[in-house]
Amino acid sequence: PSTLSVTVNGTNDAPTVKATTEVDGTYVNTAIPTTYDSSIIVANINATDTDINDTLVYSIVVNSLDDSQYLSIDSITGVVTFIDETAYNTANISALNFQVKVLDLNAAEAVYSIQSGTGIDGYIVNMTVFSDFDNDQTLDSTEASDQTNSQGEFTLSGGTLSGVTIGYGGIDISTGLAFEGIYKAPSGVSVLNPITTLLVNLMATPGTTLADAIATVKADFGITSSVDLLADPIASALAATGTLQADYVTLQMINTKIDNTIGQIAAAIEGAGIATEINAYAAISSELASMLLAGSVNLDNNTDVNTLITNTLAALSNGSLTPAAQSDLVTIVLNTNTAITDSISTSLTSAEALESLAKVQIAAESVENELEEGVKAGDTSSAVIS
Repeated sequence: PSTLSVTVNGTNDAPTVKATTEVDGTYVNTAIPTTYDSSIIVANINATDTDINDTLVYSIVVNSLDDSQYLSIDSITGVVTFIDETAYNTANISALNFQVKVLDLNAAEAVYSIQSGTGIDGYIVNMTVFSDFDNDQTLDSTEASDQTNSQGEFTLSGGTLSGVTIGYGGIDISTGLAFEGIYKAPSGVSVLNPITTLLVNLMATPGTTLADAIATVKADFGITSSVDLLADPIASALAATGTLQADYVTLQMINTKIDNTIGQIAAAIEGAGIATEINAYAAISSELASMLLAGSVNLDNNTDVNTLITNTLAALSNGSLTPAAQSDLVTIVLNTNTAITDSISTSLTSAEALESLAKVQIAAESVENELEEGVKAGDTSSAVIS
């Protein structure tokens, strides 16, 4: 007989976390209500730990750029509620961004992030939104994702949401038209639109911060300093009063003009078989950002629009447009952009202005489709007439 001595050394495991709600089993109100009260559960954070009898403690991670200041968490149950609903309602926030930390008795921790937001052309329903952690512009199985609801709202949740937020696909509910481009937003930003996409592309230049990118866009497009580029321009236009209301209508008009310019050029590029419309959209937005860094850009100027088209074709390196097609494309971009600018000039209210913008978008989309088919057929003259 022999004696065998065995020593078992336990290793502490970190908790694992997920968020659930009594509503849908995955997360709280993906549709952020206009107002809250203290009885509403923002999220129910559930953590587990494989270590037997390991006590878990929940806390809100306080960051300067998130919404942690409005939230409280029960350290034992993980239920997140509002500290002061009045402060939250006054802040007029349309999305939530915060992190929760779960700590066990042996100091092992897990961090869980939640980000909600809105995809805006008009509001886009059924848009695929994800946090692009590996920066490949492709949704991977390990990346947090969601589809926008009937109001264009999304919620991303997971351990890491540090990547650029990307959205594609879906239907613009203000026009009923398919969204054929791609939108981006800096990590933590809750709005996806043409301007937030430009901000991401500007920040791709080394040394360019989000503040730098915002300053560049405001200066180049003449946007008033009091306007928040990271806010929902539609909701802000409807909620604001006085000059600020007009400023946010103008912001949405600029978003529409950028989207129209990129969309018309992308349609022509796809019609020529140079690239898919979504890839062309990404390339055009990137080239527009490069032009903004080099100096001001006027989307109502023949030379600037021609330069944008030429630079994009050079970057794609896969073909060209005929001189006639490019000339017609520039004419279409300038004419539709003029219509976009004019559409808000006679509106008495912000609601009327937003409706007018939507009407022009519907007409411009029809021209865009005709342009694409004209490039394929070698004759774009009818698109110019339209």
